[in-house]
Amino acid sequence: MVPLGRMNRWKARISNFGWWCFLLFIPTQLGRHFWTDWSYAGGIRSDYLVPIVYFSDIWWLIWVVTGWKGKRFKSWLKFDLYKILGIGLVGLNILIAKNKGVAIYEWWRWGQWLITVLILIDTPKLMIKINKVLPIWILAESWLALAQMVNQGSLQGFFYWLGERRLTLSTIGVAQMGWDNGEILRGYGTFSHPNSLAGFLMVSWVWWWGENRNKNRDWKYWLVVWGGIMGVAISGSRTVWVLMAGLIGWWMVGQGKQWRRWIIMLGMVGVALLVWVINTDYQFSRFAGGWDKQGIEKRWKLILVAKKMIEDNPLLGVGAGNFVVRLPEYSNKLGGQPVHNLVLLMLTEIGWLMVALVGLGLSKLVFGRQKKWREWWWGAWLVVIITGMVDHYWLTLPQNRWLLALLVGMVVTRVKLRNV
Repeated sequence: MVPLGRMNRWKARISNFGWWCFLLFIPTQLGRHFWTDWSYAGGIRSDYLVPIVYFSDIWWLIWVVTGWKGKRFKSWLKFDLYKILGIGLVGLNILIAKNKGVAIYEWWRWGQWLITVLILIDTPKLMIKINKVLPIWILAESWLALAQMVNQGSLQGFFYWLGERRLTLSTIGVAQMGWDNGEILRGYGTFSHPNSLAGFLMVSWVWWWGENRNKNRDWKYWLVVWGGIMGVAISGSRTVWVLMAGLIGWWMVGQGKQWRRWIIMLGMVGVALLVWVINTDYQFSRFAGGWDKQGIEKRWKLILVAKKMIEDNPLLGVGAGNFVVRLPEYSNKLGGQPVHNLVLLMLTEIGWLMVALVGLGLSKLVFGRQKKWREWWWGAWLVVIITGMVDHYWLTLPQNRWLLALLVGMVVTRVKLRNV
């Protein structure tokens, strides 16, 4: 028989390896789709309704199973009024959902998300590894996005196995932006849309910068800084552009006398851009022309649909993941997408009761422990909140949802350690 001590050491090593692999593959989206009868909305197959097993899920399962502790499991099973209400509302939300398969799948995903947050809170040392992975995420995704823009299409090959979409500038529905009297492909990386990539890069960049702002600024530091800025620029997400510009401006002000160097450098970049604009007769109206010209109108109509759904189903919602399912009943001309607003999407799908319960839980988990508010991570939360007002990817796309889980776990862990 294998000694218990040796077995525990092997389990710890496997769990540690699983955690590393899970972190590395979070930005990827290689997965196996399981198309079912309930993966359709209005007769059209929808990516938002299909169960998917991602490669990162396999590593997540290895990490959780090999690192599972009986004491932790028993502590989670202690029921109180809050947990009973939560389980009850989840059950009711599934029962009232028109597409119960999608609702069950979505709640499983959020259960997986919650388990991750709870383990991170119980095991603060895991957060150290995330700081080492952040530069890999930022540089790999930014340079892949640049290569896609230069190639005006996906690279495929090895990157196919990381979940890179097969696309070119002529692909129907591909994200573009206006440039030099034409359109160019926006960088996708291994994400399903450049906006999702931009939000992921921005939060990762703020996280990494916050953890390294007081360390030696060698060439590796500046490689990550400028790599993240490049990735955000290539993504073409105007909301994240504004956030990045605001953050850089705020940082420059805090540099004291050194801000003059930055002003001179940025001034030179501005002059170069102005010369280019004059030479190419660039029309500023094209700043919005290369993107989806009907994007604002579609988003407004989705907001109106969401408000109508909330009025019809205020307390329990239409069911987790069921916005796209119910959308054809309200409008069949909006392309089968969720509403581009996190608050409206949550109210629509899970109702006022569950949103209030989730809000109470987060406030107790994060804000209830907070004593110092002047921390860098509130910049990361600001990015999530502002981008969440104009898009849905923090709740609907796996890479962004996992990053949000890590962010919650990190904030609670840091505040918990500092307040002890």
